[in-house]
Amino acid sequence: MRAVGTVVLGIFAFIGIVACALGANAVLAPTATPQINVQGAPLQPAPAQATDNADMTVTLSERYMNNNIARGLAQGGSVESAQLDIQSNAVVVIDAVMQVNSQLRLSPRVTTQLTVENGRIVVNVQNVNVGGFGVPSSLIEPQINQMKQNAETNLNTQLAKFTASSGLKLQALSTTENSLSLFFVE
Repeated sequence: MRAVGTVVLGIFAFIGIVACALGANAVLAPTATPQINVQGAPLQPAPAQATDNADMTVTLSERYMNNNIARGLAQGGSVESAQLDIQSNAVVVIDAVMQVNSQLRLSPRVTTQLTVENGRIVVNVQNVNVGGFGVPSSLIEPQINQMKQNAETNLNTQLAKFTASSGLKLQALSTTENSLSLFFVE
């Protein structure tokens, strides 16, 4: 019985302390943030893009694409592993491990730009960096071309299956920091 009385007394004491604090303005209620007016030109609508007319949009995550690449790399091929880093402006950076010959393994970083031409994805190689080493382009060019060709073939094979079943055609693409969006039209 004594314990119940102590708990009740404690609750009343807490309520009294809160009431006194509010009465003495010790606890301040939040106030509105002051408004700042900025004068300038009115915002203009963004120009219409090809993606505004899309009938369907498909977005692929970087994680999904990397998982598919890992499953799709042939065992014993010259490209042993590859990892995509999707960036904005349709740029995809590919880090890979390549077996150039029986004694030489390289880890190039290939910067590519994706475009759409005639309903197909085209991979344009913009830059190849092999960790600052002076490697002749003729030494790794076959592997880079193989990687580019494999990427285009795999992407466009999947697109062909999708367009055959849906009746849609790839019109444009865009990227964010971790995804690739494909825009289709009838």
